[in-house]
Amino acid sequence: MTNTNNIRLSNAADLPTVAILMEEAFGASAQLPINPAYIADPNIHCFVLEIDNTIVATAALHILQKVNRKLGQIEDVVVAQSQRGKGLGKTIVTHLLQVSADQGCYKTILNATDENIPFYNTLGFRVEQNQLVIRH
Repeated sequence: MTNTNNIRLSNAADLPTVAILMEEAFGASAQLPINPAYIADPNIHCFVLEIDNTIVATAALHILQKVNRKLGQIEDVVVAQSQRGKGLGKTIVTHLLQVSADQGCYKTILNATDENIPFYNTLGFRVEQNQLVIRH
């Protein structure tokens, strides 16, 4: 059997699977209510990567409109535990970078743990500024 990769925009039917992937990666409960407006928001581009029609990765690009330019922010990059190490994270992030450029973003940013910085460095990202957070 030949594996076929497909990256596509997610739809409402995909969101429970996306939530399960996020629970696996980030501990965000898949039981929390799913926001149906997430898919409808024109400034959020949530993609899934499928292998043989099974979702095995997801990532989202948020387009933030500033006063005179647009910024792309990549969020929630997840590859299923069983599929890691196969280049799927690189594939989906590279896709989001192209979408960000196509949308006219002047830069694309993301947040990463220290352990994931080397991975993102291989894609051209560099540590440039600090993030400050207040969690509610």
